[in-house]
Amino acid sequence: MAKNMLISFKKYLFPILILFVASCAQQVAPSGGPKDEKHPKCTDSKPSNKSVKFPISGQKITIKFDEFVRLKDASQQIVISPPPPGEKGPTILENGKNIEILFNEGLERNTTYTINFGNAITDIHEEMALPDFKYVFSTGENLDTNYIKGTIRNALTLKPESNVIVALYEFTNFSDTTIYKKKPSYFIRTKEDGTFNIENIPISSFFMLAYKKEGDIKFTKGLELAMFKNPINIVNNINEGYESYLFKPDTYIRNKLLNNEVKAQGKYAMSIYKPEQSKISARSKDPYYLFKEKGFDNIDTFYLYTNVNEKDSFNIFIEIPDTTYTLQYKQKKKLKSPIFEVKNINPDNLEDTLLINLSVPYKTIISDSIICTEDTNLFKPIYVAFDEEHHQFIKYWHKWKDNTSYTFLLKDSSIIDIFGQKNQLSNINFITKSTKDYANLIVNINLIADGQEYILQLVDKDEKVIREKLITKSTEVTFNGLSPMECRIKIIQDKNRNGIWDNGNLELNIFPERVYFYPESLVLRAYWDLEQSININSLLDNTK
Repeated sequence: MAKNMLISFKKYLFPILILFVASCAQQVAPSGGPKDEKHPKCTDSKPSNKSVKFPISGQKITIKFDEFVRLKDASQQIVISPPPPGEKGPTILENGKNIEILFNEGLERNTTYTINFGNAITDIHEEMALPDFKYVFSTGENLDTNYIKGTIRNALTLKPESNVIVALYEFTNFSDTTIYKKKPSYFIRTKEDGTFNIENIPISSFFMLAYKKEGDIKFTKGLELAMFKNPINIVNNINEGYESYLFKPDTYIRNKLLNNEVKAQGKYAMSIYKPEQSKISARSKDPYYLFKEKGFDNIDTFYLYTNVNEKDSFNIFIEIPDTTYTLQYKQKKKLKSPIFEVKNINPDNLEDTLLINLSVPYKTIISDSIICTEDTNLFKPIYVAFDEEHHQFIKYWHKWKDNTSYTFLLKDSSIIDIFGQKNQLSNINFITKSTKDYANLIVNINLIADGQEYILQLVDKDEKVIREKLITKSTEVTFNGLSPMECRIKIIQDKNRNGIWDNGNLELNIFPERVYFYPESLVLRAYWDLEQSININSLLDNTK
């Protein structure tokens, strides 16, 4: 009996052992767990950070962290300032929880070096970066302790600009090409509030520049940038209050012709970058008319229309300062005439105009064929203006009544374009709002005559311009018929008196035109007059 039981026990023991061993061999790490959202922390370094009397050759630096680390984009992120002598850079390696640095060539004597890692040091799992970590040492008796602080803001909105590189270049032997050929001697990125603080710099003179760039820190053309009045002379520890404004430079030289083509029979298109000083004309026995279309990225398109004979060649001249483009066109066969359309922009308020835009210049307008009704009653607008220069639009102004329906009936052939095309029967309808739906703003401007021109703009919370007015003296500006909203008053110092905000130019050392905001927001309420006084001179003084 006992023997049989022993045989039975052995029979079942072997499968049990197999299952036990298998269960041990197939252990799986628990899934899930909290995500690591902490960046590595430096626990020690050898030699210690901010050490002095650092050997000029043969010394290895070991920086220790509290977890395994990795170097990401090291060639782009890590900058040593000032750059060590020689062609070879240092060897920088990740080694478990350590970063090891070995200089391959000798260092300068009595010099403070900063190894700025940028965001290169990350953990190995989530790649959480240790931001702007620096290792500082001096080959002399003391560390350089000078610094420079400031703020970078957007030139047009005055909002703080974060992650902008603020760079210092040694002014000795500095040239116009230095910023394109060399990395900066010292740099830092601005914080969320736009502030920066470059530390451990020597008493010296620098060229300072700020620019927005990811990855490689070397400056390149086309970047958004902010300029300073250079050189910057570091003479002591107190170098604060440097402020500059980030702007997008011109993509092309101003007034540059980018494209030209024949769009249809008698319709020529020319795209020009910032065409403030462009004058367009044509050599033709027939009348010609010019339409301007505002485009994106400061590229505007001009359309020249003329009813030239399709067998004739045709020249257009674009005059800009110091240059004249001559565009020669030979008419293509079987081109169709431009499409003739009538579009309208209805009054925005009770004092606004009705604008009828034409896609092709008109030759004849039979005004009696345009019938105007107020509700169901015929009426004659107080003022009608025809575009006698470009033949592009008709404007109607009237003392519109509130809560009233208006109709403008354009009968067939009321408008005939220069190609003989006629409009079809169409209606323009709109209903005015009540006077109680609008707000009025009266701005009393106090300006001591300084020979400057200013642009006063009313902008909404998204920086969209609602109304604007040129200011050259103390005056009262009234904006009637405004929609209820929260808005701000913006002042642009229009130095070149061209009526628009102008950016800067690094090569010509031209700074962007300054922008100022009245510090308080204005709340416009329906059926309410708001009066506000602004002293422009005081506003400029308080924001310098």
